[in-house]
Amino acid sequence: MTPLLLNEPCMMLIVVGEFLSACLQVVHLFMVVFRASSRPGWLSCAYEAAVQLHLGIALCITVGTGVIRAPLLAEVLGFSRFFWLLWANAAFSFIALAFALYFSRPALFMDALLMGLCTPGAIGALGAHWNIVALLDVSWFMFRGLSSIVTDVVWRSEELTGLSAAEALMGMPAGILVTGPSGGSTFMNASMRSSLEELGLPTDLGDLSGIWGELSCRGRGICAEAGALGVPAISERGEENLLVDVADGRTLLFQRDADGSKSRGERILCLDVTESIAANNALVQTNRELEAAATELRACLADVDHAAEASAYLRMRSRVHDVVGQRLSILHRYLEMGKTDPASVDELERLLSSVMTDLRQDSGRDAAAELDAIVSAFSLVGVRVEVEGELPRRPEVAAAFVRVVREACTNSCRHAHAKRVFVNLKDPDGPFARLTVADDGTGRPAPVREGAGIPGMRREIESVGGRLAVKRDHPFTVLAEVDVRGRADD
Repeated sequence: MTPLLLNEPCMMLIVVGEFLSACLQVVHLFMVVFRASSRPGWLSCAYEAAVQLHLGIALCITVGTGVIRAPLLAEVLGFSRFFWLLWANAAFSFIALAFALYFSRPALFMDALLMGLCTPGAIGALGAHWNIVALLDVSWFMFRGLSSIVTDVVWRSEELTGLSAAEALMGMPAGILVTGPSGGSTFMNASMRSSLEELGLPTDLGDLSGIWGELSCRGRGICAEAGALGVPAISERGEENLLVDVADGRTLLFQRDADGSKSRGERILCLDVTESIAANNALVQTNRELEAAATELRACLADVDHAAEASAYLRMRSRVHDVVGQRLSILHRYLEMGKTDPASVDELERLLSSVMTDLRQDSGRDAAAELDAIVSAFSLVGVRVEVEGELPRRPEVAAAFVRVVREACTNSCRHAHAKRVFVNLKDPDGPFARLTVADDGTGRPAPVREGAGIPGMRREIESVGGRLAVKRDHPFTVLAEVDVRGRADD
């Protein structure tokens, strides 16, 4: 391989390149030092210093040996009395290799390779071909210096400095005031200055040690505000938080650092809490409305309970009237008929002993069975209950019809001294279910006065959506009609 011969312009470019590389490295080293805030940062400083030494040694030896007149740089370096200094590059190469592995930075492997090729052993081995290494070394470290400085400038522009932090605090919507031990203002942002000006308080750099006292005279504590709103206190440090109303209707919250001491000054924050106060007022009003609604609801529930109790009382009263009234009517008829034979007495005893059982029974039991029981019970005293037709399919309508039949039969037996009662059930599958109850009695007084029986029957029919009428002429007739259309799936 023919060695690369360097003419005088090429030699001059190498010297200039080494000089520029050394200068760029100096700038980069200073920027790394100023941003080093941790141990890895200081390690980076140590490595960049090693690169600076590599470039400095190369520049000094190259210029000192007068290589401008030599086409083979390696031969001139070999005769230089400072040639042994190049062994420092071996240490620099080892450091670069260690840092490349530690920081996982592949670019440092190139640093380690080039610095390793700049040692006396590598120069002697390559001989005249080492000119290529010199050109690569100059080119690489010049590129490295330029890219590192660009990276440093970008990082510096994005770094949060003391000045940028002050600018951020100055533009914050929350007011900030910091006073020194003497009471003078050490920092006041624009929002705090505007708030103090609205309250007519001083905003200059003079003594502001009494600013909290002025605010205390014009404001109120959060605990007092919570008490006025009727809500629990939201802060245990009410003396350190003040609410101050501004002329334009806004409310400002001032908070003093409770941990601060006068020897170190004070720190006061200011926030616009107008919307929060309005929201709290609206919330309190809503809570009061909810409490009123809850009270009204409790009253309504109490009325519902009373209505339920009254309804249950009426149902029980009607059932007692039906069951007991039926038994008394039959007993009265027994006494009128003078039936005292043992068989009749046994039947009467059985009938009377079943009163409590009938009262406890669910009204929703089989209506047809109850109707049969009514027919059988009145037959004991010679009252024939003739049933024509079938009960409606709807259980609640059928139960209501049975209770009307019981009450009508009881009235016929008690007041009209009837011997026969005619029960007519019509249209069990039609749109209207009809019930007619009449008797052949003649003992009913005229005019008929409604007691508890007729109103009870009317309530029974109205509870299932029907209507009941009474025909007071002879024969006395009870008419009931219920519209069952559209109720099959209720």
